[in-house]
Amino acid sequence: MYIITNFIEENRSKNNDLDVKQLQSLLNFLGESLSVDGDFGSKSTIATKKFQEKQGLQVDGQVGESTWLKSYEVSLDYVKTLIENEEKYDELALNSNNKTLIVWVQSILYLINNKTQITGNFDETLEQEIVLIQDASECSNSGCLDTDTWSEVFSQCKDELERVYFSLLTDAYILQRAEENDLSPAAVKAVVKVESNGRGFHRDGSLKILFEGHIFWKELNKVNVNPNNHVEGNKDILFKSYTKAYYRSSLQYGRLNKAKRIHKEAALKSASYGMFQVMGFNYKVAGFNSVDDFIASLQKSEKNQLEAFFNFVKNTKGCFKALQNKDWARFARIYNGPAYRTNQYDEKMERHYANSILPKSMGQEIDEEAYISHYTLELERAFSEFEA
Repeated sequence: MYIITNFIEENRSKNNDLDVKQLQSLLNFLGESLSVDGDFGSKSTIATKKFQEKQGLQVDGQVGESTWLKSYEVSLDYVKTLIENEEKYDELALNSNNKTLIVWVQSILYLINNKTQITGNFDETLEQEIVLIQDASECSNSGCLDTDTWSEVFSQCKDELERVYFSLLTDAYILQRAEENDLSPAAVKAVVKVESNGRGFHRDGSLKILFEGHIFWKELNKVNVNPNNHVEGNKDILFKSYTKAYYRSSLQYGRLNKAKRIHKEAALKSASYGMFQVMGFNYKVAGFNSVDDFIASLQKSEKNQLEAFFNFVKNTKGCFKALQNKDWARFARIYNGPAYRTNQYDEKMERHYANSILPKSMGQEIDEEAYISHYTLELERAFSEFEA
């Protein structure tokens, strides 16, 4: 299952078919019978509205972060119920004709592996997918969906839902922990928006990173490795002065892995990580004993990324006070370094703070009506910036 909270709606040209397929599969798991085809048409909109109404969400058929999070939460509760109740389901085997049940299990398998085709037919392809499930467990590899295999399918679905749901940070948690740390929730969310466009993970579950070649140059010097001896063939990962030339997201893990072949620890210290893009060399300031521990914690959840951020701003001189005072230029200078003006980090944070629906001061309650009416537009704008 992918980590997805992207905005989708009917007939929107920027809908990603993987996003739509995952939502369709979740809705099928919860009782719908949609074609999992990546086309968010009228039937998907109707099913979404039914779900939103049942869960007390705004009923508009548009899928933003609140609908995604609720779909993961409800699906997780449901699969736990299925496991606890040990309800018996009909056995399915090659050429079974219970189309409704086959669509249901195919939707569950799609949530597990992101590839099962939802056809309503128990053919040889589905049989092989069942065998793979059985081979990875203690089930007999008969290719038949028997009682033990049903249990294994539910268990794997639960694992996937837990992985995704507990990875994600909610606005409610930001509000709670920001206030407990004497910070404005809107100010904290503004940093998230600028640093990572709202998420700390890519859809495949990998941690968002940005490798900085000029930092790598400095980190190599610190461990007595002369960077000049490694420049040839490494101009994309090793340079003296800051540049955005290699900032494309898809390049970052390749660049990091290339740098690790020169010096692993120096490379890990030269990237920034997660929602708040804290640099690896700041692992101690963020509350960790090693850069490996720092990365391992951030990889577990966005909540952990938030806690590392709080540690960082509290342990960095002037940073916490600047964020408290919404002194964006001072905060950006400390947090992002001297290039903050070039990237307009201070202006972007101030703009996101001003437009935020989260409380701007501690103790202030969320305006629920304003939050609901503006959240969809705000989320779409954020992901449009990310896509650009």
